[in-house]
Amino acid sequence: MNVLIIYYSLTGNTEKVANAIEVATNATKVKLHETSSRSGLVGIFRMVYQAIFSRPSKINYIETDITQYDLLILGGPVWIAKLAPALRSYILKERKNFKEVAFFCTESSSGGANVFKCMENLCGKHPIATLEVTESEIKTGRHNNKINVFVESLKSH
Repeated sequence: MNVLIIYYSLTGNTEKVANAIEVATNATKVKLHETSSRSGLVGIFRMVYQAIFSRPSKINYIETDITQYDLLILGGPVWIAKLAPALRSYILKERKNFKEVAFFCTESSSGGANVFKCMENLCGKHPIATLEVTESEIKTGRHNNKINVFVESLKSH
């Protein structure tokens, strides 16, 4: 199976999970980049506004042809129990090209179920697997078992 991971990471937590999934699945991995900075008071305000009101952000163009992949794994952080704006932008732009999808998210403590429901609605597809990882699980290394279960569920599909 040809697998592509598309993810957004601001603090690096989502990137750690994406890296582990990449190694375990031998996938291709692409990181989303926003055109505007999230630093400073203006960046934080923009982040909160876009998350609360479910607004997409502007992202840099990705040259990867997703139609060449059988499975697309989408991942991002949970912001105020909402989908990160960069990932929302990507899904809205490319959803017509998705074949099968799986989702993962990182969070401080909760909100993943809400984000997965939003991703499913935006994609118009039910994920074959989901993975929800907390910040404390990443810090302690307890996320590795969850990643293994997630990857096994991808393989058994």
